[in-house]
Amino acid sequence: MSLKGVPVRLLLFPLLALLVILYVFFGSGSVTDKTWQDEQRAQIRKDERELQSVRTKLADTATQLLQLQEQFKVLSEQQKAKPVDHTKPSREKEQNPHKVRAREAQRTEVEKRTSLEHHRALEAQADSSGKAHCYYVTGNGVGDFATMGMYKYSGEMIHNRPVYYRHGGAWATDEKWMASTEDGHWFISQVHDGLQTAQGGLIMSTTTSDYPDAVASYSLYVANAWQPMPEFRVLERSKQDCSEIPDLDDKVPRGGTISPVNGTHYIADFDVRNLKDDPAAYKYPEDKRAFTYIKDREGAENFPPFAVVSEIPKIYYFERLMTDEECDGVIEAAHDKITRSGVVPHKGSSLSTIQDIRTSSQTWLTESVPAVNSIMNRLMAITGFTPQDHEAMQVLRYQIDQKYDAHHDFFDPKLYGPQTNNRALTCFLYLDDVTEGGHTWFPRANGGASPYSMSSCTNGLKVKPIKGSAACFYDMRPDFTLDPFSLHGGCPVIEGTKWGGTLWMHALT
Repeated sequence: MSLKGVPVRLLLFPLLALLVILYVFFGSGSVTDKTWQDEQRAQIRKDERELQSVRTKLADTATQLLQLQEQFKVLSEQQKAKPVDHTKPSREKEQNPHKVRAREAQRTEVEKRTSLEHHRALEAQADSSGKAHCYYVTGNGVGDFATMGMYKYSGEMIHNRPVYYRHGGAWATDEKWMASTEDGHWFISQVHDGLQTAQGGLIMSTTTSDYPDAVASYSLYVANAWQPMPEFRVLERSKQDCSEIPDLDDKVPRGGTISPVNGTHYIADFDVRNLKDDPAAYKYPEDKRAFTYIKDREGAENFPPFAVVSEIPKIYYFERLMTDEECDGVIEAAHDKITRSGVVPHKGSSLSTIQDIRTSSQTWLTESVPAVNSIMNRLMAITGFTPQDHEAMQVLRYQIDQKYDAHHDFFDPKLYGPQTNNRALTCFLYLDDVTEGGHTWFPRANGGASPYSMSSCTNGLKVKPIKGSAACFYDMRPDFTLDPFSLHGGCPVIEGTKWGGTLWMHALT
């Protein structure tokens, strides 16, 4: 086909289109490639500058390390060249001879009291006088409460040292065994054979102490967790001090009767003068009994006046069990130690120890506090339980809206596993007056039904918190069975602050 006769302008259009296509596919690509290359070169130059900056900093750091090494070397040489002051002990004696003599005398006393000869002399004295020897373990109550209490001589020896024992304390499911070493260290084990190895290491270590009559103080480690336990003491006691019931003092009025008033001392939906009873369920067994009720104890007519405000469960109300000075002393000792209260999750439970059912604060105090010692001795004289049977005193503070839902104090074997001993008696002590609220609630008092809500604080019996008063109730029956009617709780404080103390007594099960 000939192009002759075709106008030239018509041929220019296809040519221009071809040039545009070539530019798009080749010309623009070259420009893009050039731009990308420029960007990459700029990034490389930037990275090189940053790398050089890092190298400079590392060089500076290395220089500083070398300088520190040189300084340390100089100091070490100076320390080695420093003469040893061998006269320091003698100068200490010159400066504070009384303190040095007291420390040396204390060390001698610790060595004496933990010596084999001392224990043999004690046992020889026991054979002639009929008095045994024992140790009382006390402390601030943080951690393994089962280690606290009275340890009696077992009649056995290990590593040429006497072995002492006690039945398990709070939450313990076995006995506790204790022995000392020649250097004044104490070991406690959950099993007798464990004394040979002390559960793989030193779990109690003594140090000298200024505590009166202390054999030694020690730091306690629970189950090899190496958690320090301050303020613990090991006290040497005679049989009269540890296994016999203390005499009742005269610090509070004794003898006579009281008639607590509904609305003043308590609030109840039943008449405490006409109580229901179940003699068959609460009778004493023919053989061994767990305890004797307060009202049935010899000399009960001379106890501080009390009234029975429930027979199902057994609840005893004391209008004046403590002096104001004792109440104030407990609060003062506990005030700066309290922390958020917890609960004990049952066996296999993953629940936290901190729960909304209990919102108070608490701490633990022992006989090392004079007011606590006085109250404990009085309660043992009234209840018939011994120092080996009770836990440390739990001191509680409830502020506005704080409470503890209804619960049992005993440890149900169905939830916590087998218990060789359990809480048999709870005494709640009212350490201060509360303007409004804060009652101790017994929803099943007088044989009542279970409450529709564990936090309702409505039906049953509510004991008003009045300074110096107390409510003692039995968690267990004399035949060692646990009493479900002992369900109780702490109602919310509406106005004021509630300070209380709890003392639990145990019985072997």
